[in-house]
Amino acid sequence: MNRRDFLKFGLITGIYGLVPKYFGSIVNSYFQERTLYFYNTQTGEFLKETF
Repeated sequence: MNRRDFLKFGLITGIYGLVPKYFGSIVNSYFQERTLYFYNTQTGEFLKETF
């Protein structure tokens, strides 16, 4: 293994070491329960949906 390969390996290992923490916070915020509210001004209908 030459120096360039060693540095690539170290960089990739460092990045993969940080990814799970960052990815975990994205996944948790993505799967939170959210609610949409719609109101039709012409008919007066109201809709509330949670997903």
